[in-house]
Amino acid sequence: MTAEAEVTGRNCGQDIIAQALRLTGGRLTSRDLVMVMPDCEAQRSFLVLNNLLEDLKIAAN
Repeated sequence: MTAEAEVTGRNCGQDIIAQALRLTGGRLTSRDLVMVMPDCEAQRSFLVLNNLLEDLKIAAN
């Protein structure tokens, strides 16, 4: 599962709180998410999160 969020003037530099839901074989699983949006210099770009319902390891350079 992948989530994308566009960086805009309304959400840049903000934390976005969300929840990912997945229904598989009649079983619902969820994961709470907090996406830390980049600074406003990154407007018009996208933050992309892959493998949302797997164990995540995210690093920044």
